[in-house]
Amino acid sequence: MKNRITGKIGEKYAEFFLTTQGYKTLYTNYYCQFGEIDVIAIDYPHGYSPDYSKSELVFIEVKTKKTSIFGTSIEAVTKNKKRKIIKTVFHFFQNSKIALPKHWRIDLIAIELEKTYKIKTLTHLKNIING
Repeated sequence: MKNRITGKIGEKYAEFFLTTQGYKTLYTNYYCQFGEIDVIAIDYPHGYSPDYSKSELVFIEVKTKKTSIFGTSIEAVTKNKKRKIIKTVFHFFQNSKIALPKHWRIDLIAIELEKTYKIKTLTHLKNIING
């Protein structure tokens, strides 16, 4: 139960962070039989524009931890977890009914929290599958 609370708090921090960076959240907690994607957002690198030609659809895994006894948040995203994320991304594309940007990537937001649930560190890694 504590891990679930920690995860939800981390997701809220991640959403707020993404908003401050100019991202627009489309979905949170997208579930299918393959897994879950915490946040699906659009990155407008040159400012908001309804023209999707310069924007990217971003699938964001949020990993939040209060302790690194069992590894860091970044280390928690294993090859197996990445495979599940990719399958979930393809499921999303097959079932989406809205117009989406052509370009997409998968990011990780790794958050380390203090015992009081305040952010100790927040790291945004872009394109964790290819780069």
